[in-house]
Amino acid sequence: MLGLGKSENQNALSLFKDERHQYKTKTKFAFTLAEVLITIVVIGVIAAITVPIIANKYNRQIVETRLGHTYAVLANMFKRAEVDYGSIDSWNLEEYNEW
Repeated sequence: MLGLGKSENQNALSLFKDERHQYKTKTKFAFTLAEVLITIVVIGVIAAITVPIIANKYNRQIVETRLGHTYAVLANMFKRAEVDYGSIDSWNLEEYNEW
């Protein structure tokens, strides 16, 4: 071919094949558009599932905290009223019961 012997031609061809093979493996450095879009869709679906769950837990915790605070205030009020006016059993509440 190029004035080379048979074994030299084979070595030259094998080097060319190796270089071409290395070239093919070196060209894939980035993700394809389809891979990126699929990843974004998967992340979006996971976020769409988890965000409402987390928001509901947060809102439930706020409600529980407020109810606990309200209960503590009412319990304190009744204790103070018992100190000032005596036991709740001795209060005449019938006149205030309009239901």
